Amino acid sequence: QEKAGRGLYFALLLFVAIPIPGTGAWTGILAASILDMEFRKSVFFCIVGVAIAGIIRGQVVQAYYLYCAKVPTVQFLPLALHIRLQTLHSESLPAHIPHPSLLP
Repeated sequence: QEKAGRGLYFALLLFVAIPIPGTGAWTGILAASILDMEFRKSVFFCIVGVAIAGIIRGQVVQAYYLYCAKVPTVQFLPLALHIRLQTLHSESLPAHIPHPSLLP
């Protein structure tokens, strides 16, 4: 820890900020505990890392939905699936669900 200095805390932040399974706050705090890092600093950097990971995940989801808005088949897939399941259970559709022939 003496050689790494503050770089160790930024490495912890980057490790926690990677939005893949196994690199979250629990694993970051475990790594900080194993490396005998200061508790308050390591918790702070893990919180910031989790916030960055949330921002990254939000941007990925937003980009996915923007892409799906350009592709009508993917956009209406959940609605079409809901309508299909409704028609399997009953012959008539409720008033708030349009008939499948009315969909684009």
